[in-house]
Amino acid sequence: MAGQYQDRQDSKIYGSRLIIHRRVDLENDNFYFRAKVSGHTGYIRRSCQTDDPARAMLLAEQAYEELLVRAKGGFALKTVTVDAFFEGWIETTKHRLTEKRYKWKKSVYARYFYGYFDKKNISELTKKDADGYLHYRLNFWNSGEGQKRIANNKERAEAKTFSSHNLANTPSFATLKAEASLINEMLWAAVDKGHRQRSIKITAQDAIAKSERSDGFRDTFTDDEWRILTVNLYNYAHCRGQYSGKRVNVYHQLQRRMLHVFVLLASSTGIGLGELR
Repeated sequence: MAGQYQDRQDSKIYGSRLIIHRRVDLENDNFYFRAKVSGHTGYIRRSCQTDDPARAMLLAEQAYEELLVRAKGGFALKTVTVDAFFEGWIETTKHRLTEKRYKWKKSVYARYFYGYFDKKNISELTKKDADGYLHYRLNFWNSGEGQKRIANNKERAEAKTFSSHNLANTPSFATLKAEASLINEMLWAAVDKGHRQRSIKITAQDAIAKSERSDGFRDTFTDDEWRILTVNLYNYAHCRGQYSGKRVNVYHQLQRRMLHVFVLLASSTGIGLGELR
C-alpha cells in the first residue's frame, strides 16, 4: 500500500483524513486524493487531474469540503454513473410496472439514453446536459451513430426487416414528450436516493416549436365514413336490413352486439386493445 502512495502529502487542514499522492501503477504524474469521511465506510478516491502538488492539494481540499456538505445532507458520496443508476433503478421498480412499460423503458435507454448519458456522473448532470438530450434525440437518426445502426440492421441475419423504414428520422412531439418524462422520472429518483441535491425538469416544448408540433393522432375515418360504419354496425348487431339473416342464433347475435360495443368503446375512449378485450 505504501508503494501506491508515492509523494504522499497530508492536508494541513484535515490531516490524514485527506491525502494527495501519485500512483505508481499508472503511467502519468497526476496527483490523486484519498478522503475519509466520518460515518461512511471506505475511502473516496479521485484524480486531481494535475501534476502540481500545490494545486492538487487545493482541489482536493475543495472537493473534501463538498463531500462533507453532502455527507451532512445525507447524500451519496461516491460517483454513480447514469448507466449504473438507471440499471439499478429500473430493476428495483420493475414490480410496479407492466411488462410492456418495463420493456419500453429498457429499450429507450438502450437505444438512445445510453449513447448520450453513458458514463456521465448522475450527481453532476446540469440542466444544460439534460436539455442537450433533446437536441441529440432530434438528430439521432441523421447522425453518424444513427446511420451506422441503420446499416447494421440491414446486415442482421435474424432482423425482422432488412430496412429501417419503421423509424422516423425525426421523433414526433409525443415521442419526445414521453422520453423527456422518463428522464425527469429518473432524475427525481436520483434525488430520492440521495445522488442529487435537486432535480432537473426538461420539456419537449423547448425542443420543438409550437407550429411544428403534431397532435400525435393518426389519420382516422372521415365523418361520412364513420357514419356509414356505425350505421352498418348497428344494423349488423340488431339483425336489421341486409344483416337480418334468419339463421342467426342467440350466441351469434351476442357476438355481433359485442363487436358493435367494442368498436364504439375503442373510438370513444382510446383504450388499448388489451384493456378492451
